[in-house]
Amino acid sequence: MDSLIPWIIGFTALGGVLSVFAAAAFLLVPEETRARMLSPMVSFAIGALLGASFLAILPHAFETPGVGAHQVTLTVLCGILVFFLLEKMVIWRHCHTHDCDVHGGVPDVDRAMKAAGRTYQHAIYPGTGHGFLRTRNVAAQADKAWGDIFAFLGETIGK
Repeated sequence: MDSLIPWIIGFTALGGVLSVFAAAAFLLVPEETRARMLSPMVSFAIGALLGASFLAILPHAFETPGVGAHQVTLTVLCGILVFFLLEKMVIWRHCHTHDCDVHGGVPDVDRAMKAAGRTYQHAIYPGTGHGFLRTRNVAAQADKAWGDIFAFLGETIGK
């Protein structure tokens, strides 16, 4: 049994090193191809992790006293459906430019919100994309965005 531990540690380290090389190799792929490949790869990774966790926990769920197979099966199916819908919503409403279908509907949303009498503010910070929270490429825009967020929170939570 003691001789198994070095093998486990060795293969874990090998898996980590190979993962780093795979990630580095992915950076060598042209930007356009990477952008096209990234969403399906993330979906696959999430599916694999959820699948592995379901397969690991399912036997324990079936063995739980007072819980029938129908309850477990229904819960698993509902979980799969919810995560599928969440994934589709993220992919469906995601873009990296300001001239996509997602942002193209902003004038319609503005009109609908005004017609409903709702307070609504939409802002696009040029040069920051959707990741202004973690980018410092356009420091002035990122600072403005953070200022707007804190002002909004102060107005809404501070009331």
